[in-house]
Amino acid sequence: PVMDMENALADYQQAVANMLGSKPKSMLWTVLQDIRLLMLRISYGEALNADCGGGSLSSNSMLIFHSLFLADMFAKDAEHDLPVTVRHAKSLSTGYLASSSILRCSDLLETSKVKQLRRAFADAGPMAAICCILFQNIVSDEDVSSSDASMLSSENAPSVPPPKRRWEMHKDHFLMGLLQCAGRRHALGIDGSGCEQPSSIRRHRSTSLSEWNEEHTSSNPPSRRPVGKRSGVTVEEYSKPLRPMLLLYATLDQLSKLFTLQMDDENIEKCSQQLLSTIESCQKAENIRSLITLCNISLDDTTIIEAFEAGAGTV
Repeated sequence: PVMDMENALADYQQAVANMLGSKPKSMLWTVLQDIRLLMLRISYGEALNADCGGGSLSSNSMLIFHSLFLADMFAKDAEHDLPVTVRHAKSLSTGYLASSSILRCSDLLETSKVKQLRRAFADAGPMAAICCILFQNIVSDEDVSSSDASMLSSENAPSVPPPKRRWEMHKDHFLMGLLQCAGRRHALGIDGSGCEQPSSIRRHRSTSLSEWNEEHTSSNPPSRRPVGKRSGVTVEEYSKPLRPMLLLYATLDQLSKLFTLQMDDENIEKCSQQLLSTIESCQKAENIRSLITLCNISLDDTTIIEAFEAGAGTV
């Protein structure tokens, strides 16, 4: 079995090298980017088998779990050869939460450095959330930096995520980051995961997403309006660009409730079906209000719009 796994990993790395034209320095980040792009494709409702022969949404929901285990293995493998790379990945969510706290300060001066931080905060949202679930989902957040936490592995990890894990304690910060990511992507004119060819997007867009009435949806980048002049503006105006990031948030939230490093094949299959159920429910949401309810988001319109427009303002 060990030789089979090593041969399979060698084939995977060779396939990645052939596709990129060069061998990546770290397979850890390559796998993490694979996970990010896969989850974005699901969130944008893109057909997963259009250009890669990929399977159904069910099998790709299971692939998310297997890919996280693959990333964990590459992280362990890189601890000796590329320790800085591993520390970067494991510390990404810590830095992200610190950035979120800084940007929430009411007396923060809008310098060029702060604007750069806002752009990075919006862009890093999906990856920071994925790294948080991968590296900090098996220990309580207060114990993340302790020596006991660093000794946890797939052999002694808990069978269920602890209730005070980092994602659960700070998911409002990740949600605000994803809302800003939605605004930034909208302002940049990004209407997809970035994986599909522009000529094939309309042809291959999945029908799993229910059709929404976009009569009140704005197709233009939002203008920066003072809060006092936002009367009458609702989330319906930005429902289309908000939809993918809200679906991504719901997927990540459910994934955090399920993923640990101690999962056998039977448990992975069971959990992937629960994840699939969450994704399909959100994809079938009748409108933005219904989606927000399914995501268990309690933010009011003003907060959502401000976060969205803050992201758009970074362009």
